[in-house]
Amino acid sequence: MENQESNDQDEALSDHEDDVDITMIDEEFLQNDAEISSTSKKITDLVFKAAADLPRFGHGAFLTCLETLYKGISGNDLKYTAFVGKPFEISYQYAETIANQIALANGQPKIEKVYFIGDNPDVDIVGANMYNHLLQQAMNLRTSISGYSLLSDSSFLSATSCESILVCTGVYEPNKQKLDGKNPWKVPTTIKLDVFEAVKYIILKEAWQWIVNC
Repeated sequence: MENQESNDQDEALSDHEDDVDITMIDEEFLQNDAEISSTSKKITDLVFKAAADLPRFGHGAFLTCLETLYKGISGNDLKYTAFVGKPFEISYQYAETIANQIALANGQPKIEKVYFIGDNPDVDIVGANMYNHLLQQAMNLRTSISGYSLLSDSSFLSATSCESILVCTGVYEPNKQKLDGKNPWKVPTTIKLDVFEAVKYIILKEAWQWIVNC
């Protein structure tokens, strides 16, 4: 009986000889990863708010966990070569590209101005203002202020400005948060109560009064 148990244990150990122990990852391999630039956690979506009473974790929280795990395993800081998502400009470029493709498919001209509605000053408004900064540059000289990549195909990019509209139905609560000029990237073009009021603002700004009166 004892011999049988011993044989079973030996077979079990043999079966797992090829398993990889994550604590034994070659540190030299990790250290030789391609050098990539880091980003600030302060401009990732750590929280968002929908139907819940309080803001919930967003993808920024996942990145924070990922960076901590990587640091604990490798001893090195996790660095990034590219980001897709707010507040990085490439996401706004993609949105503009899709909008122009839809416009052209329906016989409409390309857009000249982007209006971005968001509820988070730290991400939505920062991103929209960063995009407006990008749009002020000549098309062939545009450089991301975040330091990350932009779309290589600019054939569907035509806007020359972007307005940021902050609404009060999400992360931003005007009774609890005050915006000041200490960080101009967080200051929106305008603040509206909700998306409905934001859309009305856009319609009036574009002189489509007849739609508002319907």
